[in-house]
Amino acid sequence: MTVAGTPAPAVPPARPACAGRSRLRFLLAGLGAGIASWGVGGRAQPVGPAPSDLSTRPTGTSPAGGAARQPNAKPPSAPDDGAARQSLTSAFSNATPGGPLPAGWLEQRLRSIDANRYRLVAEQGQTMLKIESNRSASSVLHRLPPGARPARLAWRWRTDNWPSASAAFGEKAGDDFSLRLYLMFDYPLDRVPTGQALALRMARALHDPTLPAATLCYVADPRVPAGTLMASPYTSRVQVMVIRSAPLSEAGWQEDRDLEADFQRAFGSEYGPGMAPVAAVALAADTDQSGSRVNSWFSDLRWSNVR
Repeated sequence: MTVAGTPAPAVPPARPACAGRSRLRFLLAGLGAGIASWGVGGRAQPVGPAPSDLSTRPTGTSPAGGAARQPNAKPPSAPDDGAARQSLTSAFSNATPGGPLPAGWLEQRLRSIDANRYRLVAEQGQTMLKIESNRSASSVLHRLPPGARPARLAWRWRTDNWPSASAAFGEKAGDDFSLRLYLMFDYPLDRVPTGQALALRMARALHDPTLPAATLCYVADPRVPAGTLMASPYTSRVQVMVIRSAPLSEAGWQEDRDLEADFQRAFGSEYGPGMAPVAAVALAADTDQSGSRVNSWFSDLRWSNVR
């Protein structure tokens, strides 16, 4: 996924043989602007406003076959006046529709796959990020301050279509999603299994010293129940969590996640108690496997230190 300041070369219409390797690079995206992630060329580009935070009331998410998960149900007593929120990422809502992305947001491109189109748009009273994905895959990424351990993350997202993948969820051929939100953690290698740690050290030495050792990818997908957690078909260092499984909705969905609870589900047995610092966040859509076309919208990301 990335190297800021390097133009992305034109992509031939035929899917190249190295596309699988490039998708691995995409999943193991580097943590910022000056990264040569696995040799992939990328660049930061101006983008227009994104869809706004359509609703202010967060809703819970239910796991597969169970009641609502209490760790991700917002406590009724939690303050909602903004006092507990942390400004860890630049807000889309403060930007002008049609203008460049707010400071800190950088587009991460893949050399062998067409990039999505990113625009800031006015929708339902505020500026949101719109991602137009047409047989393409890329993301926009924002670093967080060193050592950031926010307790919760809330945002709103929606899409007008699901990728027309005939392959099953969890298969490489079915690894297309209209809505992705990646959390990349500053995860110590001494907590990674020996074989995987060795591979990561080699990859960092050869390609990118900031390659993340643990990434949690939130997705919306109607193929499997909400609460489904599965390793990416490309690497177990990326855990994919389905937090929304529903028919398409013009209103979209409000999400509010307990980050430590989700981190523990994905990596707790390996990491132990607590949560590693969040190093970066990325917003994405990808349709290159299925050849689909989707539009997706993301609101501001609302970080909070109140569980």
